[in-house]
Amino acid sequence: MGEVWAGEHRATGMRVALKMLLPEMSTNAEMIQRFKREAVLLGRVRSDRVARMIDFLFDPRCGAVLVTEFVEGSSLADAERPALTSVEGAVELGIEIACALRELHRAHIVHRDMKPGNVIIQPIEDGRSRAVIVDLGVSRHVPAEAEEGAEALTDITRTQIVLGTMGYIAPEQILEPREVTASADIYGLGAILFRMVAGTHVFAGMSQLDQMRAKLQGEAPRLRTGRPDALARGFEAIVSRALKREPRLRYASADEMIAALSALRDDVKSSHRAHAWAQGRRLFGRGLLTAAISLVLAVLAAIGFACQVSTAPPSPSGQVATPAPGAARAGMAGDGLEPAAAQAMCTAPETPPEVVLPPSRDLRAEPRPPSEGRPRTQRERDAALMRAIRRAVQDEAYMTLTLPSNDEIAAGLADQVGTPGAALTFAGR
Repeated sequence: MGEVWAGEHRATGMRVALKMLLPEMSTNAEMIQRFKREAVLLGRVRSDRVARMIDFLFDPRCGAVLVTEFVEGSSLADAERPALTSVEGAVELGIEIACALRELHRAHIVHRDMKPGNVIIQPIEDGRSRAVIVDLGVSRHVPAEAEEGAEALTDITRTQIVLGTMGYIAPEQILEPREVTASADIYGLGAILFRMVAGTHVFAGMSQLDQMRAKLQGEAPRLRTGRPDALARGFEAIVSRALKREPRLRYASADEMIAALSALRDDVKSSHRAHAWAQGRRLFGRGLLTAAISLVLAVLAAIGFACQVSTAPPSPSGQVATPAPGAARAGMAGDGLEPAAAQAMCTAPETPPEVVLPPSRDLRAEPRPPSEGRPRTQRERDAALMRAIRRAVQDEAYMTLTLPSNDEIAAGLADQVGTPGAALTFAGR
């Protein structure tokens, strides 16, 4: 029908788009009338989501020229290829295009040629973008009751002519192009979303005649995203409804489709937040359990140390004695700190040897020697504690192990008890 050129307004420097009829169409009365009608329809729309008309003029060399704003960005047709758009991106894209359709329909205009090439994705501030609809060349004005001039804007299409692009037009548009409603644009939007996600047309591999027959005789094939999650299944259902053969089974308006896509997006986001909250609660519960285990281990370790000091009888000189090595070994015979072992650790030997210390020294305040220089009983206690800790972190549920910081555990703990996914934290003494 025509060509579109990029241009520049000489006086203002503003970039514009210039649409003009092809030479063979410039003498066709019906084409000229339709071209004028596009200018009138564009003048009815005041929206950032529809390319705005700037002027309509006749040039002696080019004939009728429609001047519109130049919309920065690229059309969806420029990027058509298999698996171009993720389901998440298609949901946002569907909301954007449906919002643009809502602006057209509020002006009582049915586009009748919704296809990827007539949707431009325009970058805006903050890294966001919006969908802008262009080319109202075959649009139809659906007047409100008693609106003047309705006949001149609508009754110029011959019934035997099919307007639009076969891969995207609604079935009823094949039979009665003059009677289509906004529901035909909903069908076109569904076909666009199908193409963006699947990478193929709804009726891929068919001739135009076979497409016409398939659209008139049955339902469109269902979109298959290949994903089992709730977002993908919900999106497939929305596209299927938009592509229903009967208009009454589709979404009643662009607003209704916007609501369905927005609800799907918000439900999935809420589900993700709920899942994250549940995960947080589970991790918090595991942290409490880990803290409890750590506290028990710390108490048992403290009991073992305290029993060495408090259960030793005082010497005749009034100074503290340490337990015999044999008693400590008996308390650590097992792999873990069992009740019997703890009791054995707290049992004083029958004839403990006395070690005389200066009266001013407190054994509990003394720094502990390195592992190599400790008595054998001390090293065995350390090894048993290590084994108990190792068993505690072998279960993958324990993601964090909180332990009291002391010399026995700090020395080489990561090498001895570290497991994949386990984090070791020392808190306090």
